[in-house]
Amino acid sequence: MIIYNYSMIIHIFPQNGYGDIINILPLVFHLVDEGNICKLYVCHRMVDNLSRLILSNNIKFIGTDVVDNSKCTIIPNIKQFVRQIYYRNNIKRNKCLFFGKTDSYIKSLFNMETIPFCYYDQFAVQYKLPTSPYDIFWKQHRFNTTNQLQQPDIKYIFTHTSYSIGHTFKYDYTTTSALVIDPCTNTYPPTHPNYQLAQSFIGHHLYRYLELIINADEVHLSDSVFFCIAIHLPIITEKCYYYPRETQSSTDPLGTRYNYDYFWSTKFGYPTSTNCRKFTLKPPHIPSSHE
Repeated sequence: MIIYNYSMIIHIFPQNGYGDIINILPLVFHLVDEGNICKLYVCHRMVDNLSRLILSNNIKFIGTDVVDNSKCTIIPNIKQFVRQIYYRNNIKRNKCLFFGKTDSYIKSLFNMETIPFCYYDQFAVQYKLPTSPYDIFWKQHRFNTTNQLQQPDIKYIFTHTSYSIGHTFKYDYTTTSALVIDPCTNTYPPTHPNYQLAQSFIGHHLYRYLELIINADEVHLSDSVFFCIAIHLPIITEKCYYYPRETQSSTDPLGTRYNYDYFWSTKFGYPTSTNCRKFTLKPPHIPSSHE
């Protein structure tokens, strides 16, 4: 899909959560493959992690202020910001793309029930494509695989129980003899023999966990950034599970959990042959706040 016959600088304004940004990276790679330079405007605190996850001279992550730094949702005065981009640069060689709720022009196409593929609907509208390029989502990711964390020489389970404002589940370490690794939370109490080893895996850059995920004996993930990364990895085990957060609908008083099984449907471009694992929906280990 050739969009322009000359290189452009494409300024991208994503929905500013880690997982949301990971979800549009296939589009970014696609645009770079077409000869463009892409600049993504993200929260300041995300720049280092994302820059190390993706090694490309043609992809730049630019830290910017947001309305609410805990939610990372939108740049203040975004229209004025965009006007400055066009005013200061050659408009024919600069283009702005919006994803999620960042601009009223494409906000109507943001649908949590089809995320992340609604971002691809938004892309299709802004580029006036006849169909949504869902197949781009499943193209091979090009994550940085250098300097990976050393894998333990014992069986281990990789978990990520948290998301931006809480936890979707708690993994019970007493149910397994395997080491439980979580990049954000130590599953064990300080007196447990595995505590120090588990602690050594906490707080590293995102890209350093890729081999740990690929070679784990089991993978248990909240619907957050590691889930968005893991669905594109050639994970060896078939024991891959996801634990979604509650829906946020006012018409859903029971706190139903999101279901992402549609990810792996041909409707959204899931290839018939791939080395990427399907994840199985698991019920949460913690009760809904509505219960």
